[in-house]
Amino acid sequence: VRQAAVAPYMHAKLSDAEAIARFLDERIDLAQRRGLAFRLARDGSPEAVAALRAVLGRAPSQHRRF
Repeated sequence: VRQAAVAPYMHAKLSDAEAIARFLDERIDLAQRRGLAFRLARDGSPEAVAALRAVLGRAPSQHRRF
């Protein structure tokens, strides 16, 4: 059941590098970037964490939920 719940966020067709690049692209729709953030957080690789920190570091305070 859990796997089905997270499946829409995993973007299995993308490599990790492609997912990071799309997440860092501010032209991508916010909902899609949210899904990519979920995937990167679940991945937990050093590159994924660095991308998450880069975006969250420059986000306005009202956008930082966690």
